[in-house]
Amino acid sequence: MEISLYVHVPFCRQKCDYCDFFSIPLNRASCVCPDEKYVRSVLNEIRFYVKKYSVSRWKTVYIGGGTPSQLGAKLLFELVSGIKSAVSDKTADEFTVEMNPEDLAEDILDSAQKAGVDRISTGIQALDQKALDSVNRHCPLQTAISSLELLQKKWKKKLSVDFIAGLPGQTYSSFKKQFETVFNFKNIDHISLYSLTLEENTPLYKKIESGKIKWSQQKTDRMWILGRKILKENGFIQYEVSNFARTGAESLTGILKIILAVEAVRAAVFTARFQNGGQIPVLLKIMKISGLTLILNQKFRNRYVRLKKSICRPRNLNGL
Repeated sequence: MEISLYVHVPFCRQKCDYCDFFSIPLNRASCVCPDEKYVRSVLNEIRFYVKKYSVSRWKTVYIGGGTPSQLGAKLLFELVSGIKSAVSDKTADEFTVEMNPEDLAEDILDSAQKAGVDRISTGIQALDQKALDSVNRHCPLQTAISSLELLQKKWKKKLSVDFIAGLPGQTYSSFKKQFETVFNFKNIDHISLYSLTLEENTPLYKKIESGKIKWSQQKTDRMWILGRKILKENGFIQYEVSNFARTGAESLTGILKIILAVEAVRAAVFTARFQNGGQIPVLLKIMKISGLTLILNQKFRNRYVRLKKSICRPRNLNGL
């Protein structure tokens, strides 16, 4: 059986004000950080599902977060190598790892390349310090630019960058200007452009609701449309709602049909969905006893999965 794999690494140096994803702030003093135990527990769970579903090859692999690059060079190499060795056919059509700009260094890029990663996705979000500050983004502008310079020098494989339209403090002028900078980096072959979404209970949502920060949905929509126009005019083809790529650089993960997801809070495959406990220390204790991080099992009806597919697939411009 050939399927695709998503692995969630839930650790973050600091959560941005707009973020509603499951993540855990790093606290090395309290041992809340990625370590060998966490990587081993994830690999144990992957091996369990490989055996359960007779998986022989990964079509694509995507390691997201959180912040996978917080693993560091050594643990990232261990995780990627372990994922590849879990199946008999070690090839994959695409192997992507998300990396935050402030974590990028020669050692982690070398580890990724040696382990078999062939695509990096990095979250720039904006090349505008005022916009970055407005959402408590921990990566300053100059660090983001330095990371792109390092990637241009050291990374010879596929590269995707993320941007968000409509961050508070962005102007049409600053939003447009950032793409002029990005297009100077010729190794960037994929850009994900998202429209800022306000998620309830996030710090940004509360600040906007209270009037502390001014924000306009209409301006955000117009800014995203402007971004789409700029990308298309510069050779980036829109193949999914928020994804643009040069010819041949489309992410295969974005168009996959069958996926196994292994996360701190969830593992999903085909028509079954399994719920893991959200407390990382608890998961590691269970792993010691059973060899698995799986502690709760909830199987949803097949119609739920079919409904979810019918909702998500239209994001691809080719439709269902």
